[in-house]
Amino acid sequence: MAPDDLTDREADHYDGPIVELTRLPSRFEADVIIAKLRSGGVRVIMNAGDAGGWYPHLGLTQGYGILVAEHDLDAAKDLLASSDRGAPVRRRRRRKQ
Repeated sequence: MAPDDLTDREADHYDGPIVELTRLPSRFEADVIIAKLRSGGVRVIMNAGDAGGWYPHLGLTQGYGILVAEHDLDAAKDLLASSDRGAPVRRRRRRKQ
């Protein structure tokens, strides 16, 4: 769903313009990001390129857009940046001597 296609009921929940935060190649990745943002209090919607799941192969070409209200954009970027810092670190294997 494009931001311009929001119904009146959906548009009431978003103050001001809606902008794309990022575009991801898979629905799974988009769902993970959406869960992270919602847990941080950011209102978010997905612009799915797969026709609501009916044609998943279309998602490969169009991707999955993560949309937020413009005034939530900085908070959303901060949440995503903080989750990157908490990523597990790969440990190097010790070489046998």
